[in-house]
Amino acid sequence: MVGESYYFYSALRNICHQLPSRCFWIFGSNMGLCSRCFGIFLGLFLIGIYLGTKGIRKNYWKISIILILPILIDGITQLKGIRQSNNLLRFITGFSCGVGSGLILFPLYFRSVDFIQKFFKKEVIKTDK
Repeated sequence: MVGESYYFYSALRNICHQLPSRCFWIFGSNMGLCSRCFGIFLGLFLIGIYLGTKGIRKNYWKISIILILPILIDGITQLKGIRQSNNLLRFITGFSCGVGSGLILFPLYFRSVDFIQKFFKKEVIKTDK
């Protein structure tokens, strides 16, 4: 019988490499996401909740670019062999990238939902008359 965690890890394998040396370890087992991916998704999740509750529809492009740059620098310098990153730095740059990406994506999403909602309200009113 295959363990329940097998399905969890195999589902996450599509979005993360899951190298054990790059994962946080909890209760003697590595997480299903590497520290960088975990930071990205945590940042996206938290900024989504914040922007959703505050109703913010404005894009913050300049701040977003500044928040995304560290992950690019970390990833490129590690790929080129200039230095070796660690899990804490990967998490921090991932979290920063998640927040920066969320500041771009969520306001676009919220505005598109508002537009679609207004469009369908107009269409419903036209068809009722």
